[in-house]
Amino acid sequence: MNINTNTLNVIKVIGKKDFTETFKSFGVYILIFIIFLFSFIGLYILSEVGKDEKVNILYGVGAETSVIVNGLFMFTVVLVSFLYIGISSVTTIAKEKQERTIELLFYSPVDEFSFIAGKFLGKILTYLLILLLSAIFFILVCLAFSIQINIIDILKVAVLSIFLISCVIAGGLFLSALSSNVTTSIFVLIGVTIILTIIEVIGSILNFLPSDPTSLIGILKDGVSNILSLSQYISPFSYYGIGADAIGKNDNTQLFLSMLYSTAYSLIFLMLSIIVLMKRGIK
Repeated sequence: MNINTNTLNVIKVIGKKDFTETFKSFGVYILIFIIFLFSFIGLYILSEVGKDEKVNILYGVGAETSVIVNGLFMFTVVLVSFLYIGISSVTTIAKEKQERTIELLFYSPVDEFSFIAGKFLGKILTYLLILLLSAIFFILVCLAFSIQINIIDILKVAVLSIFLISCVIAGGLFLSALSSNVTTSIFVLIGVTIILTIIEVIGSILNFLPSDPTSLIGILKDGVSNILSLSQYISPFSYYGIGADAIGKNDNTQLFLSMLYSTAYSLIFLMLSIIVLMKRGIK
């Protein structure tokens, strides 16, 4: 065996271990139940509203219908999964450190690259299975309620969500590599989430301020807006937003660019995770 083959085998073993351990816990099954429940309730309400208002949102696939259904799929499947996968990723390495199992791993032929790559593989496989089950259930419920959907658009949203989740996993692994225990990693996740939320709120408030470049308020608005614009490179939802907008406009070029940006984002944070482990060790 050469080094590359050994590395690939290690990645597969760690990925499989992470994947199987996830499905040994009740958390992932609760997640799937919540997704199914939200999907059923949301589609049921949509079907009832459509019948009551006697509007043609159920039996045709117009632009408005597609946006509504895509948005519902985004909320019930992607956002709920985002929360679970985010917490799972940000605690996975910290948990290994806290329980000292990471030390045993690194006594075997495991290096920082194969460890991070294996963890990423396990998390992304977990999401792919959740996504597959959720998408099938979502489509079946649509058929049961006679809600015709644009399958191509749903598939685009599903594929785009994989790139979003990859960003979440990579960012979570980076934060987890910086943490020494699960409690710290969760607090770090909460802190980052609060900061990004505050940035979004401030950005929304600034939109209501006048844009006069000659006034003090206008100058401050432009300056703060330029600073806040840097946050789009940190938040994975910025890249997802680009892709979602591209789906709405049927702009495949922009959709591809969104996926490309997300891939670069994921690779950067995976590399940073590896560097952190190399510099700080497994403590």
